[in-house]
Amino acid sequence: MLIERKIFVRVLVLLVSILTILALPLKGEAFWFDSDAPLLKINDVKFEEADYRAWWQEWRDPESRIHEDMTTFIEWQLEVSEAQSMEL
Repeated sequence: MLIERKIFVRVLVLLVSILTILALPLKGEAFWFDSDAPLLKINDVKFEEADYRAWWQEWRDPESRIHEDMTTFIEWQLEVSEAQSMEL
């Protein structure tokens, strides 16, 4: 009975390990161990966290906290891209 229990525990640990390894790619490009993963990608241009922080420091209102939502940053980058394509 003790031997059966040890085998069961080993098989269970093995299955959990395999499922964990298989589930890692479900996060797309942003693996937890991938330091080169971009924060976001707009029109094939990759933006890092440093890009967002620099934009935030330049365009924030005084005394405001950093946004958890990046909608404004994305809209700004889309407008910049459109202006560049129009050569403004």
